[in-house]
Amino acid sequence: MDIEIIALDFFDVCCATKEETGLHCDIYFDSVGADEKRTSRPSVFVAVEDKVIVIPVTSEPDIKFEYGVPGMIEIFSWIKTNKDYILRHWNKEITDRELLNYVLRNN
Repeated sequence: MDIEIIALDFFDVCCATKEETGLHCDIYFDSVGADEKRTSRPSVFVAVEDKVIVIPVTSEPDIKFEYGVPGMIEIFSWIKTNKDYILRHWNKEITDRELLNYVLRNN
């Protein structure tokens, strides 16, 4: 698996594609994370069709149906399952590659 860092609305991100995760959307992780503090809390980006949705990574993700995106329960479940590694990545304890290796191997 190659790691590609791309820019998503001024954020440098790495991506787990829908083909890799089995979800119906791509999941993007902020590659800068806690160093820059561009957002006030750890988040992932979900790209569905022409929408990019920012989902905070919290102890209990708040499932909001007003997002209007099918499969949000599965997305939140996936985030909750991988929360510890996502937070370690946000805090720069692990690299992009380590995060993607984990989430793709364990889902």
